[in-house]
Amino acid sequence: MRKSLFIIVMALLSGCNSEQVIGEDMSSKKSSSPLLTRYIVGKPYMPYFNAEKAVALRWGINLKHIFAGSKSRIEIEKGRLDVESSNSEAYQFYDKKFGKGWQSRFKEEVEAQKK
Repeated sequence: MRKSLFIIVMALLSGCNSEQVIGEDMSSKKSSSPLLTRYIVGKPYMPYFNAEKAVALRWGINLKHIFAGSKSRIEIEKGRLDVESSNSEAYQFYDKKFGKGWQSRFKEEVEAQKK
């Protein structure tokens, strides 16, 4: 009885270990483009953000929206600073990929998409 219980426990532990390795392998794969984060404060106009997601997908931009909701001013400013610092690499990457002025072309396409 003890041996069979020991074998079952070892099988479960080895199964957990192999699953963890698979998870590590999947997480170590980096996306081909850096994450561009939009930090939205206040009540969002969802048709715009849905259109922005669709255009970003079409352009191949890795885009994430963070809706701040109602937070204190200090939390909002901290969130903005965090997003700005993390977006600097993404802006450089997309400047090289799409050329200077890509943000205005992107916004124009989003505006046309939401209508």
